[in-house]
Amino acid sequence: MKHIKHLATEDKVKKSIQHHAVHLRRITNTHVDLLKVKDKALTILVDISSSNLEEAEAIKRGKNIFKNHLPEEYTVHVEIKKEKEKASFEEIHLGIIPSKGIVGTTISSTKAPYFTCELFRNHNEGAQPIHINNQHFYINFIDYDASLSIHEMNDKLNEAASFCKTWFVEFGYLLEKK
Repeated sequence: MKHIKHLATEDKVKKSIQHHAVHLRRITNTHVDLLKVKDKALTILVDISSSNLEEAEAIKRGKNIFKNHLPEEYTVHVEIKKEKEKASFEEIHLGIIPSKGIVGTTISSTKAPYFTCELFRNHNEGAQPIHINNQHFYINFIDYDASLSIHEMNDKLNEAASFCKTWFVEFGYLLEKK
């Protein structure tokens, strides 16, 4: 509760509020946070995305954490969060065996449908161009699950190319140290 410092009250009251918020979270998995303090108006967040309480009960308990510690002139506005936030990244099921010269690098799926791609210097049929470190290469399958459609193959090839390019931008310098 980083905004608790803005409450015009004693430190022991602030600590008690924080203690009760932690207690509520431990017992009911309901997270309460102080979002905003403006004069004697508080805005709190009651996160019930993982809670085992009903919404109304969670709101009541969240408000009471503050109301039980502060004078009556304080008002508490509640914002509710019901759903967990989705991760901001996609799960990637690819592995890479990098090559110092980039050519020969292989990218393989670690989850079905299985496939392996390799980076080449020269174009061959079905290969897609890829630029890594201002150099031009081609990526193509060297092995793939026969159940992949043409559309899926193109998607997987693009996914592997993007993963490979990102890997070399982020970690390629490690190969230079060998």
